[in-house]
Amino acid sequence: MAATYAPALIKIGDIVEGFMAKYRVPMNDFTNMLLFAFDCLRENMSHTSRLYHHATLTTDANGMVDMPDDMMDFIGIALAGESVLWHFTENSNINADEVSADADVDDGAEAIGYAGRGGINDYYYKLDWNERKIYTDGAEATDIILFYVSTGIRTDEETSVDVTLASVIEAYLYWRLGELNSVAINEIDRRQQNYERAIRLASRYKLPPLRDVWDSILKNTSQGLRR
Repeated sequence: MAATYAPALIKIGDIVEGFMAKYRVPMNDFTNMLLFAFDCLRENMSHTSRLYHHATLTTDANGMVDMPDDMMDFIGIALAGESVLWHFTENSNINADEVSADADVDDGAEAIGYAGRGGINDYYYKLDWNERKIYTDGAEATDIILFYVSTGIRTDEETSVDVTLASVIEAYLYWRLGELNSVAINEIDRRQQNYERAIRLASRYKLPPLRDVWDSILKNTSQGLRR
């Protein structure tokens, strides 16, 4: 018989129920604890969770697209329908009123490796968080793939989270429970410190591998041409 393992995604309600069972919290406090758990999830999704979302969107004739309602942090944009993703480059100087471009990626200057003059990216984007819009240059009326960090909170079904966040949520609940029960201030401070320690430990899961760090350093040089 094949071995079975606990899933890497866990329902946030199960985390709350497990916490309440361990600390003998009355079940009539479940709603309060669940609301605290959602507060914790919102605080930590962007810098602790490894979960991300992607959506295929179509820009309008000016290259603009609305941010998804649940988008709280940006990861990247690429053209849809390509076997290899070509990510756009950020350009904060894009004039949202005059976005226009009809050029494609310079396929005649194929780039490979590091340390030489290479290909040019003809796709750019600018984020407007105030209006919650994304402006692109070079991708007008085009399907794009948007990679982003979501709030993580579902409205159509029960919310599931990365199991690495379970200890963070439990530490947060324990801290808030102390405030509700009016425990001594030094105990509240201790629980808050334990919560912050849990965040630091969970954040380690998002650290990039050494190869990614090396690539990040080297990509600051130009790329060489395939000859």
